Amino acid sequence: MLEHEYSGHVMETGAAPLAGTGWVERRSASRTPVIKSAKLLLGDSYNQSVINCLVLDEAANGVLVDLGTMFVLPEEMVLQMASGPSYRVRRCWSAGSKFGLEFIGGPLVSKEAGAQMAALGRALWTQAIPFVIADLRSQRFFGHEDLRQAAEEAAYRNLEKVLVRG
Repeated sequence: MLEHEYSGHVMETGAAPLAGTGWVERRSASRTPVIKSAKLLLGDSYNQSVINCLVLDEAANGVLVDLGTMFVLPEEMVLQMASGPSYRVRRCWSAGSKFGLEFIGGPLVSKEAGAQMAALGRALWTQAIPFVIADLRSQRFFGHEDLRQAAEEAAYRNLEKVLVRG
């Protein structure tokens, strides 16, 4: 997260000032610049308000989003990537229309997506692996670590069966 340095002193051990900006870099993970469409889901059940935003950079532990206008965000919400997983996130900082959001845990899997992934997993045992793997990728099955590992293990078992028969 960035923190403005009014006193001219570095605020935190290990933090370094960004050249010529007066800002202090406090991130623990490197960022990758991107431009991705996303939505922020707000409210008690994350279904009361939906705000469109752009993801401007990503890191292993969070993102920088731009809402295009100044806005007051709650402390926690869900970030729903247009072409990827959803995450529970915590607002860390804001500057104008930009917000630094930290991931809380891993990617979320909806009930519907979970059921769909389970059905695709069962299909591994009855269909040709390349077609099932393509379906799994299209459903972003491999974006969730536990599900990715389960799919790889199932594919490995099927491959073993084919090799033993041959």
